[in-house]
Amino acid sequence: MMRFATVDPSPADRGGLRDALRRCAADAHYRSVGVTVFASIDKLAQALECLRPGYFDVAVICVDKPRPALNDATSRKPILQQIAALHRAHPDIALVLASRDTTATMDAYDLGIYFLLLSGGFEGMRATLAEPLAHLGWSDRACLAVRSASRVDNIAIEDIQFVESSKRGPIIHLPGKRTVVVRGTLKGLYERLAERNDLPETEPLIMAGSSFIVNLDNVLASGKGALVFADGETIIIPVRKRKDIEDALEAYQTGKTDIFTTAEHQRAS
Repeated sequence: MMRFATVDPSPADRGGLRDALRRCAADAHYRSVGVTVFASIDKLAQALECLRPGYFDVAVICVDKPRPALNDATSRKPILQQIAALHRAHPDIALVLASRDTTATMDAYDLGIYFLLLSGGFEGMRATLAEPLAHLGWSDRACLAVRSASRVDNIAIEDIQFVESSKRGPIIHLPGKRTVVVRGTLKGLYERLAERNDLPETEPLIMAGSSFIVNLDNVLASGKGALVFADGETIIIPVRKRKDIEDALEAYQTGKTDIFTTAEHQRAS
């Protein structure tokens, strides 16, 4: 379950913002999404009283107002002070400062929270929310936020077929032969994946030499150093690593069989 709260979107924007937030959550594999709208920033203190962990996971606080006098930094100061107090009191809520004015970016930076440019379209919102959605831990599928040259992608770890190194950066291969080139190194990406202690046994990612990360759960066939994945792509494992990978694959497949056999026995009894 992903629970959003939005504070003071304009009447014209409320429906569109609600739908966009639901789409972002769906893209991040959240199956159940709730969006609650608090319509008045003039009563922000009252709205913030309702923003508590256990009730909301993400709060999108829009600081734009129709009257120009309320759009300058001086007029926003009391609002920002209240948001800062909320952030200190409840750091588990992912706070997003939203505005059509890019100068509010510095406000968000000073507060240590996320910034959403409302005029940036859906892709901009998706990129902004990918990281907080990935780190909140409520998703039905384990995800990892990865940054490419132009955006942030929220990758479902179970979808990873394999990752290969390249001069541009690690290339993540996903179903449908879709690829995402991300910043950093292959080793660094593997270390981030290894830190996800909540990964279930059906997502065994291992290093295959210095060139590949392999998801054994998505290996369809193997032989003579070749691994064929569920989407039809094939890679060749370095000779020195072939026995290690074959042994790991055999152990994993045997383990899966044992798990399924045990489960069937428990259901039968």
